[in-house]
Amino acid sequence: MNLKAVLKNNTGFTLVEVLASLAILSLLAAFLLSIVTTTGVWTASAGKKTAATSYAASIIEQIRGYSKFLTQLSFEDTGQMTFTDNNPEDSTLAIDFESETVNIHAPPGMKASVSISPHNEILYYTSLGSSITKTFIRNNLYEVKVQVEWEEAEISKKLEINTIISAR
Repeated sequence: MNLKAVLKNNTGFTLVEVLASLAILSLLAAFLLSIVTTTGVWTASAGKKTAATSYAASIIEQIRGYSKFLTQLSFEDTGQMTFTDNNPEDSTLAIDFESETVNIHAPPGMKASVSISPHNEILYYTSLGSSITKTFIRNNLYEVKVQVEWEEAEISKKLEINTIISAR
């Protein structure tokens, strides 16, 4: 083809074709924007749940580190000790082991409740040949429940982690 012939051909897109292509591009852009927005909300939610899980795990590890004080706790009234951080704006959860207080850093906007009680199933079995010997371990196993709460888009969320800790 000749360059003059190409330049003289003034055919282009009609207004209807341009408007149709703009409509298709607008729909595609709206679809992609909704995917990005939804992904951002899911990512933020997963981040908060990860922070809550990390906070609960750090509380359990602090209690495990101070497990020698568990035998000094008094469980006579209710059978458990409960420590609660009711203020999500402060940055600490205090656990009072009667002889020592442990302050645990709290992420902003999260509050925790810790329940410690003697573990009920203290019967362990040890196999010696063909006979089974019952071994009782008293006063050194404790059930620890940690519940973390936070607000997410004006909805209250909760996470609970339970474990059993042996006092040293």
